[in-house]
Amino acid sequence: MLHVQNLTGGYDKLYPTIHNVSFQVEKGSFFALLGPNGSGKTTIIRLLMGILPITSGKVMLDGISIDHYSSVGLAKKISVLSQENQVGMDFTVEEIVALGRYPYQVKRLFYEETQTDKDAVKEAMKLTSIESYKTKPFLSLSGGEKQRVLLAKALAQEPELIILDEPTNHLDIKHTLEILDLLKRLQKEKNLTVVAILHDLNIASIYAEAFAMLKHGKILQVSKGFIKQDEALLQNVYETDLQMAAHPELPKMQISFMPQQIPKKEGPSSSISITKDENRLRLQLNSQFRTLSLGKEGEGLTWCAGILCTNVPDSETNEHYIRWEYPESRISCFQEEIFGTECILIGQRDGADLHLALFTGHPLSDTDLMNVAVSLAEIRTMVSDVPITGRLVIGTNRMQRKKATGLEKNLLAELNRWLSHKIQGVK
Repeated sequence: MLHVQNLTGGYDKLYPTIHNVSFQVEKGSFFALLGPNGSGKTTIIRLLMGILPITSGKVMLDGISIDHYSSVGLAKKISVLSQENQVGMDFTVEEIVALGRYPYQVKRLFYEETQTDKDAVKEAMKLTSIESYKTKPFLSLSGGEKQRVLLAKALAQEPELIILDEPTNHLDIKHTLEILDLLKRLQKEKNLTVVAILHDLNIASIYAEAFAMLKHGKILQVSKGFIKQDEALLQNVYETDLQMAAHPELPKMQISFMPQQIPKKEGPSSSISITKDENRLRLQLNSQFRTLSLGKEGEGLTWCAGILCTNVPDSETNEHYIRWEYPESRISCFQEEIFGTECILIGQRDGADLHLALFTGHPLSDTDLMNVAVSLAEIRTMVSDVPITGRLVIGTNRMQRKKATGLEKNLLAELNRWLSHKIQGVK
């Protein structure tokens, strides 16, 4: 539907903001423009709408150059929701939404309103859930409410293509999802084409079918959804540390941003400490470890501050601790430095069950944790002639940021060797 080819332009013809940008948006699709502040996303929209001059390149809408459309003809095809939500005059909400019907009224005498106009305004207000305050002055609304009113105005225009500049600006989580779910529904039901500037990469990953990634006025990539290999691209574009992982419920990728690490005050050199008494063994971590917990009462991937082994019912357990209902006397505990970092294995036999917990100061990835869990399960089956089950817990110190040192394979091999030897000694 929309074809942008070698587009160059901006606020100054001598120093264009946008350089040789090309992308294509299919009819009925959701396309996102992504990139940091100042990358040129809003400038592209202003070039598309003729607000800023195009130095070179083409913008085609349904196979026709966009400069061949009249302003009214273009307004019947495209509606725009910009970042600005200020209105100079104190119109009511319903009056603001009705302004979206202007392209259909401009040739009528006195811009009279037809029943079709009234129905379109009513439907747009219903879709955006603003009917309850349709008589309120627009200027009295909150930022989020204004955003929904302006979206209703854009929908009342009955466009084929809607362009949105940060449509979830000022919205809380609930209303953000409501607006984007509505856009997706209209996309499917009415074949509406959506082009949106989005700053939230996780929202973009979930809702957009395709996106263009911009930096310094140039497109670095046009693709259909994120993949794990895009980590390096996003780190370059946003100049920050981040990681990508699969969404827990959808076949989409999600991005986690990493804050700058603040040096810790001097403290114990070990990240793991163990205390024992007659009925209790407590393994305490000096920071929460990324943990994979499997088996009975396992929580999957989570974070924990330690593990408490005791059969005393009223023993206090920190909410971030994993608790095992066994006294210290029935627990085997092994400690060793592997490649200069402390590793601790806790084991306990209970009939056909062999419960194992491994904690290491090495910063393992989630994939590494899963591989270690597989190794533990395999080793556990080799120490008995009968099938053995039980809980598995593997924890890693993520506060030590992972570096690409080539150590991982050697580390995992050495861990497996050590575990194979020690698991045989579990009581």
